[in-house]
Amino acid sequence: MAHDTAHGVAIGPRRVVPLSLLVSQYPHLLDALRRQLNILPTSNHLRFALRLQADATRLNQLGRNEKAAWERLADGPIEMLTAVEHERWLARALASLERRGLVIFSGFTPTDAAHVLGLSAHWNVEAARLAALSWARRMRRQYGVGRWADGDAEGPAQDVFQRVVKAIATKLIEAGLHDADTNRDPSQLAQSLAGLILQRGQRDADSVFALNISPDAPVVAVGGPAASYYPSVGEALGAAVILPVNGEVANAIGTVLGQVVQRVHATVIQPFRGCFRVFLPNGPKDYDTQDAAYAAARESAAQRAEQLALQSGAGEVDVVFEVDENRVDHDIDGSVFFEARITALATGTPCIKCTA
Repeated sequence: MAHDTAHGVAIGPRRVVPLSLLVSQYPHLLDALRRQLNILPTSNHLRFALRLQADATRLNQLGRNEKAAWERLADGPIEMLTAVEHERWLARALASLERRGLVIFSGFTPTDAAHVLGLSAHWNVEAARLAALSWARRMRRQYGVGRWADGDAEGPAQDVFQRVVKAIATKLIEAGLHDADTNRDPSQLAQSLAGLILQRGQRDADSVFALNISPDAPVVAVGGPAASYYPSVGEALGAAVILPVNGEVANAIGTVLGQVVQRVHATVIQPFRGCFRVFLPNGPKDYDTQDAAYAAARESAAQRAEQLALQSGAGEVDVVFEVDENRVDHDIDGSVFFEARITALATGTPCIKCTA
């Protein structure tokens, strides 16, 4: 999705639902987008929550408000702006469900930008246009980013389009540098090379460099938005682009730009004092100390998360941990531990050779 940074706009890997797709499925939301365009922009503009997946294990761990929010979503998407204004508990519960991976938000995406520019017409073009206008107002008024005029949807859409093209080109160059086994950091070198290549033709004077992708290495592009973005990528890189028949059913642009992310949870409880029970895939196991139980939980969760990430196409995987504890400070007994959820978060850059 397109979002703000300290230096302007960036295209990030966070998964959101394009507004053009959302409104094509729920046409009544078009009125909400029109209404949002006429009020001061906030971070909750364009954000509608909808169910992503029904994980029985996670659903059984939900609190009362989260369960109530989940049930409300059975009737369709919920507008976060309205929830924040009138039902704060609902907004907080929906945000919690999104962090748990059960709910997904909508937002202005490169897919919407392609609809605004006439490069795609799969879904609702008017929703994409309204999303571009609302997103541009927020960028200007909240962050001082962009000089697009009010009522101009194509300007911000074109900005997002060019940034996606550069991001894809950079990742393709980075993949080539990995193959070349350069000694420098491929990501930093790829940024520099992409800048030089993409500036070609934009300068009045000829550049010292003439950089191109090898003609023997065409780019095979698949995914719904591939036909919208990859021809421009190929033109910028001087590379041939192949769009396979029925390739739109794959999802490759997100793979190129984003990261593989897998989460695995392990629960630790204290059924009675001095006993720490870890729920492992092969059954619960008890430990005498909290440290030992935490170590076992981390090891198990990390192994499973790493395996899932590799199976999902990651090349190299990094694992970090999050610990959510439930304990009470008692005047007499001191700190009393009840339960903890240890999350292993495995992330990795996609293996381009395996996914492209």
